[in-house]
Amino acid sequence: MGEAAFGYILRCALKPFAYLILHPHCDNIFRCALLSGWHEAQYRAHAIPSQQTQQQQKFKMETQGSGQLDMHAEMSLELKMAAKTLILQRRARLQSLLERESKMYESELNAMGLTVARDTD
Repeated sequence: MGEAAFGYILRCALKPFAYLILHPHCDNIFRCALLSGWHEAQYRAHAIPSQQTQQQQKFKMETQGSGQLDMHAEMSLELKMAAKTLILQRRARLQSLLERESKMYESELNAMGLTVARDTD
């Protein structure tokens, strides 16, 4: 019974990795991912602060140079313009709906022989 329970636990523990181990290409990718994760953890643990700041500055220069900040401003402007356009479209639809309803109401009153009092200011 002890061996059966151990086998079950082992199967459950290795189940996520079963397909990776069976396929040789996936096995190489899995090993690469493990190795790169280990290297990144070692670098984070033992990195020199001056190197980190240089890399952060380099990243900032790359992101500014590639126009990601400009793209962000452009996207926010596009979202604002889209919101304004949507408001105008909704307002126009609501106005046409109100006009149709008022014409329908007036025609119903005319069918009953009643009239609509309008201001002629």
